[in-house]
Amino acid sequence: MKNNLIATLILLVLLFAGALWFNKSKMNNTPIEQDNNEVQTNDIEDLEEQEMDNNSAVATYNNDNFGLSFSYPDSWFGPEDYENEDSLRVEIGTDQVYPYGTGPEERTQTIPNSYFVVVQLNRGATSEELEMLKKLKAGEVSSDQRNMLIKVRDINENGFTGVEYISTLSETAQTQFYYTRSAVVENENGQIVTINGNSENVRITDESKRFETYEEEDEKNVQHFRMILDTLKF
Repeated sequence: MKNNLIATLILLVLLFAGALWFNKSKMNNTPIEQDNNEVQTNDIEDLEEQEMDNNSAVATYNNDNFGLSFSYPDSWFGPEDYENEDSLRVEIGTDQVYPYGTGPEERTQTIPNSYFVVVQLNRGATSEELEMLKKLKAGEVSSDQRNMLIKVRDINENGFTGVEYISTLSETAQTQFYYTRSAVVENENGQIVTINGNSENVRITDESKRFETYEEEDEKNVQHFRMILDTLKF
């Protein structure tokens, strides 16, 4: 009888110890799962930050002959530049950039909704368009039978003055559609630089909303366009 009692007590002690061990193990495992989730979340955040850093990396174009320089996204194609005695033309973009003079039939654009910027400096040039746009207020429109110009803002920074504007087809035009963001700026020496930004290979899902689609693509690239403008020196 005494032996049976001892055996029962031992069994109860073992069961109690086993229950304690099980609960302790369960409690220890829960934080481990949370830590793993935290590690996964941190990894994702690190990857996103790294991607942002890659996208924010910049390169600098510099031309000593014309004294022109600007910064642009390092991941872009180009620059392709062409110069003669009085002018310099530089093109960069999110898809393959071709030498100046390459015909449309020789260009192959494979990236949908790509974006290209052309920076052009002309020595001794004048711009009637610039003088006309300076007289408009921001948001005001100037239009003829073919073209429509929409003034975005006046520019007065980095030692030069000018205008940023949108040019597109007028409502009565029947020619091929285009939508260009431009800036024309002039320095104190009378030199003029024009910056043109265009979306290419744009995917149109609704023909009746072609203008809105191009407008949306342009808005996606405004920060890149203005980075080039804000870092421009000539």
